[in-house]
Amino acid sequence: MGWLLMAPLLAWLALFVIAPTAILLVYSFCKRGTLGGVVFEFDPSSYQRVFDPTYVRIFLNSIWYAALTTIICVIVGYPVAYFVGRAPETWRNRLLLLIMIPFWTSFLIRTYAWIT
Repeated sequence: MGWLLMAPLLAWLALFVIAPTAILLVYSFCKRGTLGGVVFEFDPSSYQRVFDPTYVRIFLNSIWYAALTTIICVIVGYPVAYFVGRAPETWRNRLLLLIMIPFWTSFLIRTYAWIT
């Protein structure tokens, strides 16, 4: 009986996650047409180009930037979290508000864009 409760979730997952992924997988083995369309002929050349030195360099640069960003976030984030966590309760909410305000800027910009 419990699987009936999961049926809507599984249908959603199949429709919006599994089906698009399967379509991408099929398209990845197809040829590109002259005008950018998809020609349904088997062509594994896209996967052979993964080992091209240009793509390998880009991949390694991406890994390096991700690792560097993670290290910087940990170095900056942990002391701030420790400070906020050890602050008196009267200051804790104010400090959290100061941390959260910069995240609201994208919402504010979108709101002004709609007004314009």
